[in-house]
Amino acid sequence: MNFSIPLPLDMLPAEAFVYLAVFARVAAMMMLFPGFGERNIQARIKILMAAVVVLTITPVVRPMVPPMPENMMAMLMLIGLEVVIGIALGALVRMLMGALQVAGQIIAFSTGLAYAQGFDPTQGIQTTLVGTILAIIAVTMIFVTDLHHLMLAGIVDSYWVFAPGNLPPIEDFAQTAIRVTAETFSLAMRMAAPFLVVGLTVYIGVGILSRLMPAVQIFFIVMPANIMIGFSLMAMLISAMMMAFLTYFEASVAELLLR
Repeated sequence: MNFSIPLPLDMLPAEAFVYLAVFARVAAMMMLFPGFGERNIQARIKILMAAVVVLTITPVVRPMVPPMPENMMAMLMLIGLEVVIGIALGALVRMLMGALQVAGQIIAFSTGLAYAQGFDPTQGIQTTLVGTILAIIAVTMIFVTDLHHLMLAGIVDSYWVFAPGNLPPIEDFAQTAIRVTAETFSLAMRMAAPFLVVGLTVYIGVGILSRLMPAVQIFFIVMPANIMIGFSLMAMLISAMMMAFLTYFEASVAELLLR
């Protein structure tokens, strides 16, 4: 008795196209998402994570994917548009992490740690150690607080906001990028404000003392104390700084990606 079930082989190209179209957007977004797309993660692992997400969400977003085009050029254009949308959305989320780098630079200059440079694995650039520490803590807290679920949900909701096959709104993307950049810089200034105030006070006091005692190298004497003050402030304020960033990150990701 033959129990074999005939496979509709004519449906395989259409099914493969659906998964390919979803993979193009998902992979582009996850390559830029904080935590998922870090430079120190191997490319094979990133592709594997994107493939798992694609297999999970494709049954949900299938109704939004248009039918397979009849010619190769139209198919390549559709895949290219999906990659562009994925890169744009992923870049907007990645820009939120810039607040930590800017805050780290300001804190480092205010506390005398600007010359302590290190490699930031989350950004792939050479930056201050303060910014690197803030970025690593932020990525860890994103996963601890399950905010990465918000990014994964945003991938699904993006198919209802930006339908596949349609040209993305370039002007809206540009305006959103400008707004996110301004808000990110504003958050960085708020996070580093206590260090700016203390650093300015210390340098004003040092300047006055150097005028009163010109024979004494007061800057070499006060510099270790300034660094110690910076470490003390960091120990007291790191929790509040991370809470401010996580609140901003959650609200921004929900606004950018969710319906």
